[in-house]
Amino acid sequence: MPSYGLGFASCDLGNPDELGEASSGFLFMEFDLGSREVIKRKLIFSLGLSYLNRYYHPERNPVNRFIGTPWNVRFNVNYSWSVHFLERIIV
Repeated sequence: MPSYGLGFASCDLGNPDELGEASSGFLFMEFDLGSREVIKRKLIFSLGLSYLNRYYHPERNPVNRFIGTPWNVRFNVNYSWSVHFLERIIV
């Protein structure tokens, strides 16, 4: 059975003067693809809305040719696998 929920992410795009920052809210679903002995596999889908504070504008930000609008769709597909070596560590 998949798990699901809400998420929020905020990040710096590497050049605050031209590219700015991005914030997004999204829904996600996580599917367990099964496990074999010590390996666990997962597939995660997310979909939401993203806001970027610095986007192309001919007068205010003409240098930014990468981001055309402040509101964008956030879509992500993530496949992951993890290896568990120890069930428990004794301290």
